[in-house]
Amino acid sequence: MEVLQVPLRLRVKSGVWLCGDMTMVDSEKVLELGLPRPEGWLYFVTGDGSVYKVQDGQRELVSEEKVQREQGYNYFVDTDGDVARKPWGT
Repeated sequence: MEVLQVPLRLRVKSGVWLCGDMTMVDSEKVLELGLPRPEGWLYFVTGDGSVYKVQDGQRELVSEEKVQREQGYNYFVDTDGDVARKPWGT
């Protein structure tokens, strides 16, 4: 069985989650980006599906391609650097 690791998950405002190193059981990849994991940066997916990285208040767009979001899912950048989703509450 795969281990669930969620060392950092901060809700900044409605619809925006900052996610550190997340490995989630039964998650579904929705956009393969292969993003690197630079030290000190966090990735997040905004309400409109844009993918950003942030460090010390500096926000940088990392993909021109947007994720088509659906209600009821948590979207995050997984340990492979891809955007994945998992239903809320599972």
